Amino acid sequence: MAQAAAAGSASLWTKLPGTRGPLSPYFMATAGFTVIVNLTLLVSPLYMLQVYDRVLTSGSMETLILITILAIGLLIVYGVAEAARRRAVALASTKLQSLYDEEEFANGLQTLKQGQLAGDQTDLSTMQTFLTHGMILPFFDLPFTPFFIGVMFLIHPILGFLALGGAVLLLVIAFSSEKFTRDRVEEAQKAENSARLYAAGLERQRSAIIAMGMIGPAFHAWKQRKDAADSRALGNASENAAYSSTTRGLRMVLQSAALGIGAVLVIKQQASPGTIVAGSILLGRALAPIDQSVGMWRQIVNARTSWRKLGKKLLSEKQKQSFTALPRPDPILEAKNLEISVPGGDKPLVPKFGISFEESNLTALVGGIGSGKTTFLQTLAGAWPALSGTVHLGGRDVHRWPSADRGRYIGYVPQDAELLSGTIAQNIARFGEADANDVINAARVSGAHRTIMSMPDGYDTRVGPGGNHVSAGQKQLISLARAFFGSPALLLLDEPSANLDRHLHQVLFTALNEMRQRGTIIVLATHDPRLIEQCDRVILMSPQRVAAARPEDYLAAPIAEPVSTSPSPFAKRAD
Repeated sequence: MAQAAAAGSASLWTKLPGTRGPLSPYFMATAGFTVIVNLTLLVSPLYMLQVYDRVLTSGSMETLILITILAIGLLIVYGVAEAARRRAVALASTKLQSLYDEEEFANGLQTLKQGQLAGDQTDLSTMQTFLTHGMILPFFDLPFTPFFIGVMFLIHPILGFLALGGAVLLLVIAFSSEKFTRDRVEEAQKAENSARLYAAGLERQRSAIIAMGMIGPAFHAWKQRKDAADSRALGNASENAAYSSTTRGLRMVLQSAALGIGAVLVIKQQASPGTIVAGSILLGRALAPIDQSVGMWRQIVNARTSWRKLGKKLLSEKQKQSFTALPRPDPILEAKNLEISVPGGDKPLVPKFGISFEESNLTALVGGIGSGKTTFLQTLAGAWPALSGTVHLGGRDVHRWPSADRGRYIGYVPQDAELLSGTIAQNIARFGEADANDVINAARVSGAHRTIMSMPDGYDTRVGPGGNHVSAGQKQLISLARAFFGSPALLLLDEPSANLDRHLHQVLFTALNEMRQRGTIIVLATHDPRLIEQCDRVILMSPQRVAAARPEDYLAAPIAEPVSTSPSPFAKRAD
């Protein structure tokens, strides 16, 4: 019986070989306690049978006291077992959270699909709620429905057939609910997620929205999405309420019918008086799991959808990828037969090309809006995959090189520099263990030290969501310090002079020269002529070609010679 209960519910969650998944111990414990719970549920009808058939006919107080004490003891066991199985599914919920490890977090973060990480968290929360609130328990109770129907057949065949017919009717309603509401529930969930993501996007653009008086239009655009989601949710709630009230009403009718049939059987002396109450109690218990499942069908569909999207990844047999930490790579960056595109796209932004960057080389990427400068930088960093071709740093493929190891040798500043919630020191150290001198040195080189020391708590000032407000220029400087931390072999800077005043421009020039003297390869996307003047080479990106020029020639007349599809001859070969 325990195995049947486990199979009726655990199959919803895991179908793994061998140990059958890390949640199986909790599900098996739940199944074991479910056996005790359902067996002790026989106490009430048996107690009523004994009271009506023995106590009332014999008038024996001793018998009444004895069976009452026994019933109370067994009901205490029921209470303990019910609490234990709810505790078991709550522990399964906690275990589910622990399965969402760093690898899955990284997968959600690195995916090219917007909102994937937040979606994974929502799916995980949905599954945890389904477990923690005991919504899975009716699936464990369901295998006992035939057991209770069988007991009713033992009491009287007519009551047994009544229970069997009622169970069939409720199952028909349950399957109808599944067929007609599943797709609509999933659509409502998608609409709600769309409204949530849109609101998150508005929050990121709050300054522009407030400054340009867009609060009203932004609200109406969000409300349109929210109303569509709420309309779907309301329709689903109405359908679910209709199915739930139908099953609840049918169960009450069947229980009343059991009382009436029991009374008829007693009148005809085909059953004892206790049959009247016992039959109704047993019928209610037999049909309860089906009734509860229909009542929670929306939550069941949501949990199943979330499990389908995330669960198999959590319970799959994972081979923890280990790697050998490699030494600092030679300062040679090579892109061979490279094609790049926007995330998830399949159309190249520029023709296939190859290019090399050598030690201490400072290169500017220029081009029009949407020409692929940012995409190229992110491809060089290993953050986005290329459509085709390879990128090697010191002879190592950046897209096959584990991020945790590769990241130590790459500094990157995105176009919209943001800081994570934490202290300035933590942000500069990339939230790893770091010596304070290394943090301060990176800030000094980037020119951020003086700015940081002017803040309330210096390097211990909290920034990011929930922290102190920092200006765009301050964020840019701190982001530069984070990129410079650890003296990386490769610096990738997207519009690094954005938000910097004239004085800080000079600080940036000094910082770039300092990093060049250390042998760092620097590639930056910029439209700033002052930065372009400092570069060794300019790469012009356009849909027609990728071309190279000397800075002075480009500034005089922004044209360039096409870049070769093979690495440049001056590139050094990695050992």
